Amino acid sequence: QATQTRNFIPVLGASGSGKSSVVLAGLVPELLKLGNWKFTHFRPGSAPFYAMAEALVPLYRRDSDDTDEIVQTNKLAKHFHNGDISLSNVISKIQRNYPNHKVLLIADQFEELYAHCQNNEEQHSFLEQVLQVINNNAQFYFVLTLRADFLVYALSYRPFADALQDADVKLGPMNREELKVAIEEPAKSRGVNLQDGLSERIIKDVEGKTGNLPLLQFALKQLWEKRDGMELTHQAYEEIGGVENALAKYADNVYQGLDKE
Repeated sequence: QATQTRNFIPVLGASGSGKSSVVLAGLVPELLKLGNWKFTHFRPGSAPFYAMAEALVPLYRRDSDDTDEIVQTNKLAKHFHNGDISLSNVISKIQRNYPNHKVLLIADQFEELYAHCQNNEEQHSFLEQVLQVINNNAQFYFVLTLRADFLVYALSYRPFADALQDADVKLGPMNREELKVAIEEPAKSRGVNLQDGLSERIIKDVEGKTGNLPLLQFALKQLWEKRDGMELTHQAYEEIGGVENALAKYADNVYQGLDKE
């Protein structure tokens, strides 16, 4: 719905609240069904211009092979950094390549711009380039995911703070019904069922606990690998250690398998 009314959509939420999943496994498939979208995504990391260039080059240079893409990424990142070529220039070229498509650029884990890139001048230059194309190109869409505890950093740069006003989508914790769907439906789509009471047991272990979705994801993967035929069982859930202990138990098993050296 947000993409129907605006082209800048920050998704805010706590760590582990499912921001990346909502965008990459929720929003993107829905837009692809429409058939007139081109999208790419990146994580800023310590070199945001390089990360963004790496994501854009395959759309910018459609005839590139893998080696050429690496060369072009380095060149484009330097041009971004020096201001010789702007993000607006690149997006315009991509739109000429795909004249009947809307272009969606996703910046996942946007807090990396502040956590890993320590150069304020580079941060501001990066944000300026993004804001320029957002403000001047209605067919370009920019979606970012940001941990809520990093919002204070995003607000510290006034032009970006102004853009964030009334623009964000705030992601709260999943309710019981949403958790039930997330736990049961992927298994059901493969013809696999959960033993009676197992989904409720898992929900009880994660409900109301901030940041537990990655642990839930890991536990469900472990549970899937221990399925009994076409069924996920209480016994297997106990063997993996449940949601709270599945990762630690797996790590211990890996550690115990190492030799002394």
